[in-house]
Order: sequence, then C-alpha cells, then structure tokens
Amino acid sequence: MTYYASFGYAHDGDLTRGGDFNYERYTMRSNFTAQLSKYLKAEVNVSGRYDVTNAPIQGVFDLLFKSTLMRPTSGVYANNNSEYYNAAYPFLDNPVAAMNGDLTGMNTSRGRSLQSTATLTYDVPWVKGLKAKLMTSYDASDNRTSHERKLYQLYSYNSQNESYDVSKTINDPSSLYVNMNNGNNLNIQAQLSYSTTIARDHNISLMAMYEMNHGWNDNVSATREYEIYSKPILDLGSQTNIQNSGGYGETANISYLGRLNYDYQGKYLLEGAFRYNGSYRYAPGVVGDFSRLSVQAGECPRNPLLRIIYRLSVT
Repeated sequence: MTYYASFGYAHDGDLTRGGDFNYERYTMRSNFTAQLSKYLKAEVNVSGRYDVTNAPIQGVFDLLFKSTLMRPTSGVYANNNSEYYNAAYPFLDNPVAAMNGDLTGMNTSRGRSLQSTATLTYDVPWVKGLKAKLMTSYDASDNRTSHERKLYQLYSYNSQNESYDVSKTINDPSSLYVNMNNGNNLNIQAQLSYSTTIARDHNISLMAMYEMNHGWNDNVSATREYEIYSKPILDLGSQTNIQNSGGYGETANISYLGRLNYDYQGKYLLEGAFRYNGSYRYAPGVVGDFSRLSVQAGECPRNPLLRIIYRLSVT
C-alpha cells in the first residue's frame, strides 16, 4: 500500500494601504494505491481547490490611471477633513476613496473545484497477458461572483459658507449583482486489454473499451437596487428594477472503441483501430464511427539513412 497527501496555501496581499485587494487559495491532493490481492489493484486520486479573490469595485488599472492624472495640488480630503473625500480635478474623482471597498463596494469571487478518480485493475490469472480495468472519475466545480456597488459622495469645501458641498454622487443607486454556477462531469471507462508474444518474433496486443461521459451544469444570476444599502443580501433590495436569469445544460456521450497492434521483430508493424460514437448532438438513431488501418515496414533500423518506411492508411 502506498499513499501521498499534500496541502497548500497561497496568499497574495495588497499593494495599497487599504488591504482590499487580496487573493487566497487552498489546495489539497491525495493519491492512494493498494494491492488488494495478487491480481487486483486499486487506485484512488483526489484533488481539490478553494480560492477567494477580493477587489474594490473599480479595477486597479483604472485607479492607477486616475492617480497619475490627479492634480498634485488636489488633496485627498476636502479642506483636509478626513470625513469628506475631496472631488479632485480633473475628473472630480478620488482614487483613494475608490480604493476603500467599505465605502464604494467590493468585487468578490469564490471558487471551489474537486477532481476524483478511482481505478480497479485485474490481471486475469487463467489467461496470461489479459487485463480488465474499470475507471470512473467525477469532477465538480462551483463559483459565486458578486459585484457590490455602494452609493458614495465626493465633496468640495465652500470657504465662504464654511460648508462641504456635494460635488459628485457615484454609484447611484446602490446595487448588488450575484452570479452562481456549478458544473459536474462523470466519466466511466471499462477496458479489456491483451498482449502476447508468439514464437519470440510475433508481438500482438488487443484493446477494447467502453466509455461513457455525462456532464451537467446550471447557473443563476440576479441584480437588485437599494434605496438604503446595509448588507450584500439580495432580499434587502428594492422591489423595483429586479433582474434575474438562469440556465441549465447537459451533455452525454457513449463510445465503443478498439485497437489491434501487431509487429514482427519490432520492424514490421500493423495497426488497426475503430471507434463507434453516440452523442447528445446526434438525432435519435444516428451515430458516428471511425476506423483506421496502418501498415508500416522498416529495414535497417540501426541506420536511419537507409531506413525505408511504407505507410498505408485507410479511413
């Protein structure tokens, strides 16, 4: 019995003082192999991942662009009062305020994924060279993305009235967009393979396989506006301008395939293969098939300059 397990963690911090730009990732992997009997072996492989990405509603490149064009004489705060963000020229915007996710809103993305495979391999004891193999895999993933836009205001100081006047209102009205989707995929393979050597010079291998693949996924998204924004919860939004959508998809494929390989002294090769497919894309009763025959002959394999290869392919 052999096994392997690993766990990983990664964190990408923020370039700004606010700390709202960040990324975290957790990963795990486990491999397990067991010889259940003299002829039967089992393998199980599992891996997973979870990650979170956070960023203010305005992207980092937009913030850097506005920061380079902001006049150096325009302060961050109106009249240096930290309770009022200044509407800085020339855009009447404030990159420092936009970096504050608590004030302006956050983009958040969470993702999870799982990949798993289980395999059984059986060496048939009464037929030398005959193997049976059963493999199944299941993969799943889901993601949740939210865009949170909070209404906020920028100010200018009126020295005559000694008041702070609203110069610009941003993200009016406040809103929340949420998108969730998940995907699943199931794959099953059953395989028989046989290899033997006859009279030391004739090498033969055969393979037959059945494969089934089934995938399904669904998604839903919704947007709500808020008269007074408090928490990123859709039900707390206004009953006007409600938007929502969703979808579901499913795929399925079945295949029967086989392969024959023959060689004489490793120089003269014969290979044949076929595949018989059924797909959800086809109309009922319609299938696709493919077959191939390849013949190769090689002389003087130790001297590439004198090697002659003949190849015939039939499809």
